[in-house]
Amino acid sequence: MLREIYLALKGRLSHDVAELRQVDWYLDQFDQYDPEEVVLGTPVALIEFHPIHWTTLSQNVQKAILTFSVHLATSTAYGDDMDMLDLTYIDHLSIESKIFVALMNTRFTMPDIQTFLDQQGLVWTTPDGQPWTATSKDIILESIVRIDTVPHRQQSPIIVTEQVFQATIFDYSATPKYKALHLSLNLQVNIKSNE
Repeated sequence: MLREIYLALKGRLSHDVAELRQVDWYLDQFDQYDPEEVVLGTPVALIEFHPIHWTTLSQNVQKAILTFSVHLATSTAYGDDMDMLDLTYIDHLSIESKIFVALMNTRFTMPDIQTFLDQQGLVWTTPDGQPWTATSKDIILESIVRIDTVPHRQQSPIIVTEQVFQATIFDYSATPKYKALHLSLNLQVNIKSNE
């Protein structure tokens, strides 16, 4: 279910924070950043999941406290001590606030997750290949809260801040009603002939 949670978070941020050019998985992109090369289209939000410790409830449902970070990166032209008063940095802080507002107290149920999957062109199917529609109100993620903020701290042409969030999550993957489902990508391909 972590894949579904990631896609739901990505969908929420992409929809609610229009300034973001990209929302992606965090893969230490900033450690590998070379100022001479353009690596990221900014502003970009990168989602990082921290280690998860699960407990098992009845019927193979698992529950955990999910801690995740949203790293926000925007470009700037670093020069003197006035740069932090530059509109680029102020805009960065504005986007950071919009990320907080978009996620605070968010809850995702199975139908919510299906909506985000549909937007990505992903479809749940039954073992016989038939599309499956979420009808239950099973909670996947309950009440996101922000627990920490890490401000930008270094001279760099990219401003990077981090917000850390927590939420209770549930994984139904091993329950009989969900483990038969498959997630697939539906692609529509048009082939143009030169005849």
